[in-house]
Amino acid sequence: MPPDQFNPRDRDSRMTPPGRGQVWTSEQLAARLTALRGLVPAVLQHAVYRATNDATPHAHEGYLVPGERRRLSAEAFDFWLAKRGLAGPERLAVAVLVIRERLAADGNVEDCELEYRRGAVDGPYHGSPARIVFTGPGRLARFYQATPEGALAEVAPTPGALTRPDTETDTAAAMRLAVQASCGDAARILETREPTVIEAMVGVTSVLHVAQANEREVACGIVWHGPIAVALQADFPRFDVEPTLSPGQAAALEELEAAEGLLTCETRRDEQGLVVVVRRRDTGDLLLVRFDGEAPTLSPYLPGRPTGVTADQEQWLHYIETYEGLRVLDGYHDGASGALIVLTGTPDGAAWRHHVDIDGIETWRRPDNGSAAATLTGEQPGSGAELPAPPPAPAPASMSPASTSPASIPTGPDLAPGTFGPEVEAQFPAAAYDIDEAVRCLALRRSTAVVFHCLGVLEHGLSAHARWRGVRDPPRQAGQRWQSILSDLRSQGCETEVFAAIDAVRRAWRGAALQVGPKYTEEEAERILRFVEAFMRCLAARCDEDGIPAVLPDGQTG
Repeated sequence: MPPDQFNPRDRDSRMTPPGRGQVWTSEQLAARLTALRGLVPAVLQHAVYRATNDATPHAHEGYLVPGERRRLSAEAFDFWLAKRGLAGPERLAVAVLVIRERLAADGNVEDCELEYRRGAVDGPYHGSPARIVFTGPGRLARFYQATPEGALAEVAPTPGALTRPDTETDTAAAMRLAVQASCGDAARILETREPTVIEAMVGVTSVLHVAQANEREVACGIVWHGPIAVALQADFPRFDVEPTLSPGQAAALEELEAAEGLLTCETRRDEQGLVVVVRRRDTGDLLLVRFDGEAPTLSPYLPGRPTGVTADQEQWLHYIETYEGLRVLDGYHDGASGALIVLTGTPDGAAWRHHVDIDGIETWRRPDNGSAAATLTGEQPGSGAELPAPPPAPAPASMSPASTSPASIPTGPDLAPGTFGPEVEAQFPAAAYDIDEAVRCLALRRSTAVVFHCLGVLEHGLSAHARWRGVRDPPRQAGQRWQSILSDLRSQGCETEVFAAIDAVRRAWRGAALQVGPKYTEEEAERILRFVEAFMRCLAARCDEDGIPAVLPDGQTG
């Protein structure tokens, strides 16, 4: 994206020219940053400069600072900083997020640039990433980092932990003000969701769906810069929302149900449009109802493994069947987001619904107790009959009675290695203590201690993965936000199956970061341990604890 694309009046909002009091210019700050070899002082103030071009020649721009709702001009911003003693060389301690956005006729972002600078809109770049360029809701993103001299160099998408507000910030109030500034004072927030991995990589920390004054619904991505929240209105997809029928379609469906003896299971929107899954009351057969306008048509439906999936999505399907013991009951391509919706069943008869994007990333899963799920898992509501549940899956090695009963667990020097199997024992000897302690604690019903040792096991695995992918001195992951950990794995070229394994651990973990919570139940601890074991087994087939590729039976390396 050309740098001058968002320059209707940016040049009028640059730093005050030299010669006006003690205000330092961007050239002076850049020279100072070069002299410091990029070692800038700690941030004392945050500000956001925002330049918005809409479909008309009209443009809005100016600085947003804490405590001010209006945008400040360059002169007003200089005065605001001078009152706080930040006009001279100390201006390097002012972190400025520069947002340049071009909007479509509907008000959604078409193109956007985020720049992290010091001092002002034209101050020196700093950080990694120092500049992010993307289209729409975070698509086609490109990332740049600042060099010690203040120049830009394009890098792989490797953002660190998500930028969150400090603990003293009233996040709800700040987000509400950001939404009102973007969507109008009468806008109200309908729902909030976590960002996808791709959305988080460009700095979005949450996605809000908002109703404007005219009841038009739009989506906003929230970006935090210190205590300042900014709402970017874009076409962010809305997941897990069941579509609704028009009054005419609903009436026609009701007549069809009465005539054919049908029971509605669910309404979905697949790649062909709006469709209702129904079941015959007498036989339990599933059918699809589609609409031509308001006229319904009925066709047989045979649920099963989804077709037309990407290679990454196929890897995800293989993972949940192999390592999580889930049975794929049904799947379809979501017409709202273009991703894959998969319905799975567990050996105990429970059902889950999953949302998997085109890169094979599971963006959410939730329990599903609807009529369609019940039919597919063997229960037919209202029939009074219940089919026998499938036999339970064999317990993993770490969960077998022999390895978890208190009487069978050795103590002291007799500590038994290899709880996760011989491959993990051979590839990760340094993790043996935490593995065995985790199983011992589970048997002794010390559930929170189980999770503590699982964290130790994960640190061995994540460090090994980083070394395997070429990171010489990987940082500790304990305490990092899961979103940051997943982003790091993606930047390392993580294989889809390994990524799915650690993402399963994330879902079982309680909290947004890889840290031990205050308390876990025995069921939660056992679930976490089971998924940690699956991750370590998956990783042991590829590398050892030093990152050295595993040797496969055919002589090749992992």
